[in-house]
Amino acid sequence: MSLAEFIEVAENEVGEKETGTTNQTKYGKWFGSDGQPWCGMFIAWCANEAGILTTASSANLPYVPKLAGVKAIRDWYANCGRCLAPNMNAASANRLRPGDVVIIDNATSGDTNHAGIVVSVDYNTKKAVVVEGNYSDKVSKVTYTDLVSNNESNVRISYLCSNNVRIS
Repeated sequence: MSLAEFIEVAENEVGEKETGTTNQTKYGKWFGSDGQPWCGMFIAWCANEAGILTTASSANLPYVPKLAGVKAIRDWYANCGRCLAPNMNAASANRLRPGDVVIIDNATSGDTNHAGIVVSVDYNTKKAVVVEGNYSDKVSKVTYTDLVSNNESNVRISYLCSNNVRIS
């Protein structure tokens, strides 16, 4: 029951693809909402496998909520005092750390509609690797430099949902 297990579970799922029609996954089946956007369900599934899932309305570190919607996930972390403005400065309390959940938005549309699990961070190069469910219809590793996707310049990490630190 640890963040290390949470990260390991997520990394072991990289490459897992949708089956059948759109959004059909083992994560959706487990969650009870198969056929729906599944990045949040993937995070909850990984937390369940690692023994850090909760259905409580709030919880201490390192618990992760069983929620599917990205806005609901962000709001849950905010309610727990764990939703922070992300930072890639190693000295910042708001720095990304492995095991954190990040909320990702599209700067062009302004949509905050995706989430992933931070699996590694290099503060010197300002790079973070995030495992994301439902990225191109599969579980993928995506690299961000200074909070911006290396794959799509209009996609950025907008919120840090910390599983490592609580700011009151």
